[in-house]
Amino acid sequence: MKRSGKDTGTPLHLQIRESLRADIRSGKYALGEKVPSTSQLCEMHNVSAITVRRAISDLIGEGVLRGIFSRGVYVASAASGKAPASRVIGVIFSYDEMNPFFGQVFKGIQDVLKLFGYNTFLETSREDESAEAAIIRKMLNDGVSGIIMTPCDRHVKGESVELINGLAERGFPIVLVDFKPEGANAACVCADNEEAGRSSTRYLLELGHRKIAFLSKEDLPTISARLRGFRQAFQEAGLKIDERLVKTRVPRMNRIDSAIVRTRELFSGPGVRPTAVLSTTDETSVGIYRECQELSLMPGKDISVATVDRTPFNSTLRPRIAAAAIPLFEMGREAAGIVLRKISEPGWQVTQDVVLKSQFSEGESCCPPR
Repeated sequence: MKRSGKDTGTPLHLQIRESLRADIRSGKYALGEKVPSTSQLCEMHNVSAITVRRAISDLIGEGVLRGIFSRGVYVASAASGKAPASRVIGVIFSYDEMNPFFGQVFKGIQDVLKLFGYNTFLETSREDESAEAAIIRKMLNDGVSGIIMTPCDRHVKGESVELINGLAERGFPIVLVDFKPEGANAACVCADNEEAGRSSTRYLLELGHRKIAFLSKEDLPTISARLRGFRQAFQEAGLKIDERLVKTRVPRMNRIDSAIVRTRELFSGPGVRPTAVLSTTDETSVGIYRECQELSLMPGKDISVATVDRTPFNSTLRPRIAAAAIPLFEMGREAAGIVLRKISEPGWQVTQDVVLKSQFSEGESCCPPR
């Protein structure tokens, strides 16, 4: 059994990587030939599977190896094209695909990929940065032809951002959806969240509302953009926001429960009572409606409610909610199209992020202030 030297000071995955590179250069593994499996390499070098996967991931990123989904890893050069190409695109969501937001994005992705004979390999990071990085490496090892991902909301270690940037710089087809983490340089498809917040707020202001509450559970990049749009609409109208009505960050609660608590505070507490509420997510809208029902407040009659996020999750709310609908399905389609073009035209680069406009519809949930 071959044993990698553990006393050289060189990280084990780098030792494995260079050992494989040397074997390829010597002709031990020819172009198009399958290299030993992860388990075989673990046994050969007496190291863990994680170490082997990191080594293989590096060589795949360099174009020395090429992973073929469900078949193994083969020797290839960046220009040879001799290894059979995978027709699988990796999709990474930060939440479960059953979430209405990601469900619509995924439908858009599949709508395009199926037309061109591609399948999807779906994984969920569940907002775990380390898990996100591990999934990227796993997908590379499994030989996906490209990756579409909604990044985690917060990146503290920077591990996955470093991976994303490395892939983008090498021309690997990777596209971000929804937002771009700080420091990331890959192509991104997103919605104009600032304009969505602005148009929804402007509609409420035009109805005569001045005491408008802004409800959100988290201070996320997309929510921050919607809040900027909210503030911009007030500024353009020459009006001042009552900051007591800007409600964000309720810890240890899901979005629906958070909205219920905040709505109860707004309409039952001793503070300023709003005449309108702007919701920032579909789940927040559901929570607002539930608490309004408890308080015997009818949206569109006693109170105005608008949102910056219409999905199937809140499309059944009655009265129908006024919304700047984020084009989730179109975002998925656009991301899939970019990945496929980068696969077919390896030298093609996206010169700027793709920003899609929301579409505002008035619904039946708003009325002039009473």
